[in-house]
Amino acid sequence: MNRGRFKWGIVVVAFLLGGCKIELYRDLPEGEANQMLALLMLKQISADKQTEKGGSVTLRVEKDQFINAVEVLRQNGFPRSRRLGIGDLFPSNQLVTSPTQERAKMVYLKEQQLETMLASIDGVILANVSIGQRMDENGKPVAEPSAAVLIKYSPEFNLANNEVQIKSLVSDSVPDIKPEAISVVMQPAAYRYVEVRPETASAPPRWRRWFDANQNVAVAGLASVVLALLSGIGVVAWSSRRR
Repeated sequence: MNRGRFKWGIVVVAFLLGGCKIELYRDLPEGEANQMLALLMLKQISADKQTEKGGSVTLRVEKDQFINAVEVLRQNGFPRSRRLGIGDLFPSNQLVTSPTQERAKMVYLKEQQLETMLASIDGVILANVSIGQRMDENGKPVAEPSAAVLIKYSPEFNLANNEVQIKSLVSDSVPDIKPEAISVVMQPAAYRYVEVRPETASAPPRWRRWFDANQNVAVAGLASVVLALLSGIGVVAWSSRRR
């Protein structure tokens, strides 16, 4: 009976302590999760990570910092979008496809490669590339290609003057494309942070500072209180049963 109460006490304590944070993102690669966690810590946002079965990682954050955590990560392009590679578009066990389908896949792969390259620029949150190429029924191009590029970037970075460099990257990556056939739209992202009140911005509350400095004592005390309550409930139930 004591052992059962002890187990329930541990469960209650873990629930109370684990309730301080809520899930932010799950199924993250460990490397990306570490980058996101480091970024949140640099911004003074309390977060931690949990490694799940299979090696994926879950990020957790304080409930009152959830909005700012999402915005900090969004402003830095996290979590990263998964892009397809050659192995995804051309699996080894795939049946033979038509020349038109092969050409469309190559164009899509080029778009993915350009998006990955542009997304690696500091400050870029989102990069979308669309390559236009008219082809005949045999999959051969019948007109010069064109490209449209959309860049959404963090307002913390000045990327508005990078249009020439972006056009250069596209023209060097797409054969036979002319610079005037490349359109680039640069859009800064809007801030959506929740302002912190002045009285809470300077330092955390006194109870939080004490808890951070005395976690072991707090856990032991909370466990004792829970066990005492469970013992009292057990005594009352036993007395009622005797009556």
